[in-house]
Amino acid sequence: MSIHSALSSRMLPENITSDFAYAIPVMASYNVQESVDFMTDLGGTRSFVTEDGRYGGVLFGKAEIHYYLTDDPTLVENSVCRVNMSSVEALYEWCRQRNVVHPNGHLEIKPYGYCEFSILDPSGALYTFAEFVGHRD
Repeated sequence: MSIHSALSSRMLPENITSDFAYAIPVMASYNVQESVDFMTDLGGTRSFVTEDGRYGGVLFGKAEIHYYLTDDPTLVENSVCRVNMSSVEALYEWCRQRNVVHPNGHLEIKPYGYCEFSILDPSGALYTFAEFVGHRD
């Protein structure tokens, strides 16, 4: 029996809620301190960097992004974080003025109802910032 079928065949006990509070993406980084500093410069608040520099985090209001140290380019190049937010146009202008907008990630309204843009951090991890501007059925 697969894990999926085992889980889907049972109901959760009443004392366990299925409402998730939030998720914290953990991004690969060649230099955790540099990644934390970069995101702090974009308006985040430095949460922490461990003494050994192998793990760190940044807060953006209620959103939090963590970083772990790696030297594996495959991990870094495939690290992707999507942040839904309000006032995406203002952040886009901030990032554009600092020349950190991805060349193929300029502000655009997508067919699925989000106005979004993308940046790369110093390690090369991709971040997409998005605001829902469409309508939900």
